[in-house]
Amino acid sequence: MGVRGHLFAGRFGHPWALSTHARVIHALVLRDIQTRTGGSYFGFFFGLVMPLGHIGLLLLSYVALGRKPAIGTDTLLFLTSAILPFIIWSYTHQKMIAAFSQNRALIAFPVVGFNEIAVSRAIVELFSSILISAITMICIWISGTEMIFNSIKMLLFCFFISYLLGVGTGSVFGVLSVFNNFIALLGYLLIPLFWLTCGALFIPDALPELVRGAVSVFAIAHIVDFARMAVYPGYFSQFPSIEFIVIAVGGNILLFYVLLRLMHVALKSN
Repeated sequence: MGVRGHLFAGRFGHPWALSTHARVIHALVLRDIQTRTGGSYFGFFFGLVMPLGHIGLLLLSYVALGRKPAIGTDTLLFLTSAILPFIIWSYTHQKMIAAFSQNRALIAFPVVGFNEIAVSRAIVELFSSILISAITMICIWISGTEMIFNSIKMLLFCFFISYLLGVGTGSVFGVLSVFNNFIALLGYLLIPLFWLTCGALFIPDALPELVRGAVSVFAIAHIVDFARMAVYPGYFSQFPSIEFIVIAVGGNILLFYVLLRLMHVALKSN
């Protein structure tokens, strides 16, 4: 049936549809974990080397430059409060984009659709994000950094919302890239743009008004500033907006499902 019949595979039109949907997602999750690196489940953990290595390289490079943090006295903690949310978003975004092209051949099976592919990859990336966050914070603690946070709940929320943002942006670019590979390239080009605007090396409230306004259109900058407030008891910023973050995350996820529906209608009419 190809793409035409499977954009919405797994819909709940029969009593057994929900269990079938769950089994398909479970199978895709296991397949994704096993085939990620080296064709074994161990490869999933080996695959964490890239994001963790990326975090370590960024931290070491900036510490080696001797840059003083804009808040507090610990450079590692200041940088981690921005780098970790960015890395969580970045790798989730990349993996979600790749999911659709990597699993497109599975669309030939009647029970597999783009929705199942997106949900299964999102589940795997949730596990990855949790492990990346935990390992990074443990390493920072081992380094001797004082781990006294203003709000651990807010910090965990920032990590989770970074993941959801990656799921949303990656799904939008990923599903569109099935029909045009150039769109995947555009999605990957978001990564350096988000890095420059995330706030790793600056405080938004200290920026000129024009620059701050430009930075404010990127949800990752709001998330990072909330993370800084969660980490530092004495830091308060008027820059971040929880409403903007929710709109950005929810809007991207909603757009993904709207695109699926439009694609389904367009293919059905042909």
